Amino acid sequence: MKKNVFLYLFVFSVLFNVYQYVNSKRYFTENQKEIVKKDKKLQQIDALQDSIRTLLIEKSDFGYFSLENNGFGTDFFKEIGLEKPTDYITSKLLETNIPIGKHPLINYEPSNLRFQINKIRVLNHRWIICDFTDGANWGELLLQYEIKDNKEITFSVLGEILYPKDTY
Repeated sequence: MKKNVFLYLFVFSVLFNVYQYVNSKRYFTENQKEIVKKDKKLQQIDALQDSIRTLLIEKSDFGYFSLENNGFGTDFFKEIGLEKPTDYITSKLLETNIPIGKHPLINYEPSNLRFQINKIRVLNHRWIICDFTDGANWGELLLQYEIKDNKEITFSVLGEILYPKDTY
C-alpha cells in the first residue's frame, strides 16, 4: 500500500513537472516575442529621436541667417517702430510683382508675361534673398534694402542669376 502511494505521488509529481515545463516554455516563448517586439520599437524610437535631433540641428542652422534670430536687426526695427518687419518687408517686395511686363528689380526679359517674386527670405536688417519665375524660367535675387523714417523701402539688386532651362 505504501508502495502504491509513493508510486502515485511519483507519477503525479512527474505529470505536474511536465505540465510546469510545457507551461513555462510557452510563457518563455511568448515573452521572447514580446521582448523582440519591444526591442524593434525601441530601435524605431531611437531612429526617430536621432532624426528629430538632426532636424533640430538643421533648423537651427537654417535659422541662423534670419531676421528673427538677429539681435541687431530686431533692435534696429524696434528703434524705428516697426512691429513685424519681415511681414512688412515681404509685402512691400511682393507689391513689385504687380506691373505687367518687365519687373523693376529683375534685369532679365521674361519669356512669358512677367517675372514674379515667389519666395522671400529676409536675412537681416539690410539684405534679402528671393526666388523669381515667369513660369518657364526661374532665378534668384540678392537684394539690399533700406527703410527710411517714413517706413518707405527702397530695394537695390546686389546680385541675380537666371538658371538655364536645361538644368531643371
